[in-house]
Amino acid sequence: KEELIPHIDKKYPTNKENNILYGTSLGGLFSIYAYLNEATVFKSYLTVEPSLWWDKQFINRIASENLSKIKGIKNTLWIGSRDGSALDEMGISKFESILKSNSPEGLSWLTQAYPNETHFSAIWKGIYDGLKYSYVFSKSDKKLINRANAPNKFRLENGSYISFSNMDTFLKSQMDSLNIPGLSFAIINDDQVIYHKNLGVTNMDTKEPVTNETIFDAASMTKTPFALMVLRMVEKGILDLDKPLYTYLPNADIAQDDRYKLITARMVLSHTTGFPNWRFFNKDGKLDIKFTPGTKYLYSGEGYEYLADVLAHQLKISKNDLQEIFNKEIGEPLAMNKTYFTWNDWVKKRRAAGHVDGKVSDGYGITESKPDFYASYSMQTEALNYAKLIISIMKEELLQKSSYNEMLKVQYPTASDSPNSQWGLGIGIRESDNGVEYYHNGFNSNFTSDFMFNKEKRFGYVFFTNCNKGGALTRSLLSLFKESIK
Repeated sequence: KEELIPHIDKKYPTNKENNILYGTSLGGLFSIYAYLNEATVFKSYLTVEPSLWWDKQFINRIASENLSKIKGIKNTLWIGSRDGSALDEMGISKFESILKSNSPEGLSWLTQAYPNETHFSAIWKGIYDGLKYSYVFSKSDKKLINRANAPNKFRLENGSYISFSNMDTFLKSQMDSLNIPGLSFAIINDDQVIYHKNLGVTNMDTKEPVTNETIFDAASMTKTPFALMVLRMVEKGILDLDKPLYTYLPNADIAQDDRYKLITARMVLSHTTGFPNWRFFNKDGKLDIKFTPGTKYLYSGEGYEYLADVLAHQLKISKNDLQEIFNKEIGEPLAMNKTYFTWNDWVKKRRAAGHVDGKVSDGYGITESKPDFYASYSMQTEALNYAKLIISIMKEELLQKSSYNEMLKVQYPTASDSPNSQWGLGIGIRESDNGVEYYHNGFNSNFTSDFMFNKEKRFGYVFFTNCNKGGALTRSLLSLFKESIK
C-alpha cells in the first residue's frame, strides 16, 4: 500500500472507489487475509477457490476477532468455489459461517458454489460472477457503481432510517401473513428511487415469478396521471378548469337535473361533482346528483369518465386515443415505457393475474374483453414507472408552476367532513406529524395499490399488488414507519 498502489495510481487512471484485489487459490487466501487486516486499501475483495485450509485454517482462527475490528468501512467480498465437499475441504464453509455471525455492518458479501467444476475451471465463472456482484447500476443515473457505495438504507419523513435488509424482511413477512401473491414496491428519497423490489409470483397457480417486466392494474391510482394530463390540456387552452363541462359536451344521462350544468373540471378532479362513484350503486342504475356540485365531497369515478369524454371531444379523437395524448404529454417525457391505459398484446403478455383471498379471480379492471380507456381505473403499470410520475410532481418538472400550485392545494376546504383529509386535483391531501402528505390508492377487487409522498421531506413510496390486500399492507407500512420514528 505504500509502494505498489501509489505507483499504479500515478501511472494509470485508477479510482480507489472501484479498485479490486483478486486472487485464486493461495492468491485468494492472500485476498481474504488482506481484507481482514487492511480493509481500507481496496474497495472490493474478489476470490475464487481461496485456500483457507492453509496452516490448519489460520484465516478461520483469526477471522472473528479481525472482523470485529472493521468499523465504518464499506467493502464487498466475493467467494466463488466448487460445490460439494470442496467447500469444507477448502475451509470456505467455516469462513462463511463466521461471516454470517460476525460480518461488519459495511460489508456486502456473497459466496457462490458451482456444480460440476474443478479447482481451475471454477475460476472463469467466479471472476465473471464476482465482477457482476461487485458492481451495480445506480438507480439515479444508471451508471455502474461499486456495490459497497450503493445505499443500504432509506430515510423516512422525520429523518430516521430503515435498512434495506429490515425492509426486505418486513415485506416478505407481510406477504406471508397477508397472503399477498406478488408485489412491486419502491421507496423515493431525494427525488430518486432508492429502494425497489419485485417480489412473489404473478399467479398462485402457475407460480411464475414477478420480474422487472411484470405489470399490475393501478386501479384508481389512474386518476392522478389523468389529472396531470388534464392540467397539461388546460395549459394548452384545450380546457378551462372552471368552465362548466356541459358547454363543451352535454351529458344526456343527467340532462334532467340542471345542477349538472354547474359541474367543472375542477370539481371532477376534486370529487365534488355530486355524482356517485358509479351509477350501478343506485337502485335504478341511473346517474344522479346527490348534492349541489361544489358543496360537498363524494368520491366519483363517474365524474372522471365524463371529463375524459369531454377531453376526447375537444381534441376530436376517440376516448381510447387519449392513450396517445398521455404518451406524448406525460409518458414519453418521463420515460414511462411500461404504462398503458388500454389493453393490448404487450399488456396481455406481462400483466400479473389478479387474486381475491389467495385465489385467481376476476376484478373490475380492464381485460381482453374489456379493453378500453377509463380515466378512473384502467392504467397498467409497475412501481418504477409510477415512481417517475411521483418524482415529477415532487420536483415540479413537467408542468407549469401554476399547474402544480392548483394540483397540490386543497380545492374545497369546507366540502370534506375531515379537515385533515382533503382533495387537490387528482390527489388526496392530509396533514401528518411530519407535514403535508399527498396520496392515492387503488382497488379493483383483485388488484390494489397505494402511494404517498411528502414533498417537503422528499420522501415517498408506491406499491402495486395482484390481490385484494393492499389496504392491509398500507396500514402495516404506516405502522412500521411510525415505530421506526420512535
